[in-house]
Amino acid sequence: MDLNYERSLVVNDKTFQYSGLFRVDDLLDTINKVITELGYTRREKKSEELVIEEGKKVFIELRPYKQKGNVQLQLAIRITLDHLKDTVEEVKGHIQKLQVADVHIAIDAWFLADDEFENYMAPWRYFVRSLISKYIVDISLHRGLPDELTKDAATVYARIKQLLNSYTQEKFVKPVEQDIIGSVAEEIKELAK
Repeated sequence: MDLNYERSLVVNDKTFQYSGLFRVDDLLDTINKVITELGYTRREKKSEELVIEEGKKVFIELRPYKQKGNVQLQLAIRITLDHLKDTVEEVKGHIQKLQVADVHIAIDAWFLADDEFENYMAPWRYFVRSLISKYIVDISLHRGLPDELTKDAATVYARIKQLLNSYTQEKFVKPVEQDIIGSVAEEIKELAK
């Protein structure tokens, strides 16, 4: 990542918590599948595993990114699995190996812009342009990209939530994805205010 990027936090700490049965492989496969579908390049920043008496503690931080010209859209997905233990359960007449844990997932979305011509702009012009863009009207060249980033973060959040909630219901009715994305986008906009 270049140090000259102008960083803007679009989605800040959108969290989801879950406790119960699930499959870690399904969780990671779902995340990888959705970020690939959205056009992001997968990048793992950190992965830690600590074994204690109560079970494992696993921390994974993913930083998928999408490059659009001189703009980088970046998600930060932090997954914490506390008290992770393997168990065998009978599900619909079949014996399956599942995991039990307390899951905490947090998603941030960063908009990174590198406007090379702005680096050479006179300081007073850069200052005035920044004030106008922030408080009056957006005159940036990247209109619509923060909205795309918000939608991508909402999609990742919705898919993770849908997967983990499917383990809690015996007869899970799959909701329409657009409804989930819309409701999550509204929640994110309310939190941004």
